[in-house]
Amino acid sequence: MTIGFICVLIASFLPLIFTAYAKISIKGGFKTKYNRNPREVLGNSEGKSKRAYWAHQNSWEAFAPFAIAVLIAHYLEVKQSTIDISAVAFIIARVLYGIFYIYDKPLLRSLVWFVGFSLVINLYYQAW
Repeated sequence: MTIGFICVLIASFLPLIFTAYAKISIKGGFKTKYNRNPREVLGNSEGKSKRAYWAHQNSWEAFAPFAIAVLIAHYLEVKQSTIDISAVAFIIARVLYGIFYIYDKPLLRSLVWFVGFSLVINLYYQAW
């Protein structure tokens, strides 16, 4: 198992971590009864809880291009260290993205989003 593949696994768990934070931080606490309609409850939440939910949604959007880029780069025999460095940097960028989203830092959030996006594009470019 390569570091790049482990990063794909980590990236698949990031949305779940952000959702857990959204549920924990919801005003009044996340009640068991909310499991009947968690998307509605989280969609109507406020503050950090709502921003964590948005980070969750964006993390799913970013996951597929990243995972496929790692797989393509591996399949086309891009140097493993290039894949691994890009993958680790992507995970760091996505964690920072979530933190900046939750704590309402839009400029920093956008910057690390761009870094993460650039790393995915770089993996495709290296595989070209």
